[in-house]
Amino acid sequence: MKAEDEVVTSPLSRTIDVNGKHLMVNVYKGAFEEDEWLFEVVQSDGHAEVSPMMYTSDRDALEAALQIIKTAR
Repeated sequence: MKAEDEVVTSPLSRTIDVNGKHLMVNVYKGAFEEDEWLFEVVQSDGHAEVSPMMYTSDRDALEAALQIIKTAR
């Protein structure tokens, strides 16, 4: 596997339950030091939403995902 194909998953990734829905929040980036973080929210039916923006830290990406989930309730 080439380095540009590798993905680093943040330990901040988690599974949460919101209004009876099971959501997986994945926070990840490419393997290069300069790569920025993004998030993906996957619903139990497999539907996924990927962040439209990149973030400088995994904490920022997670906070953005949680804010979007909170707003969507």
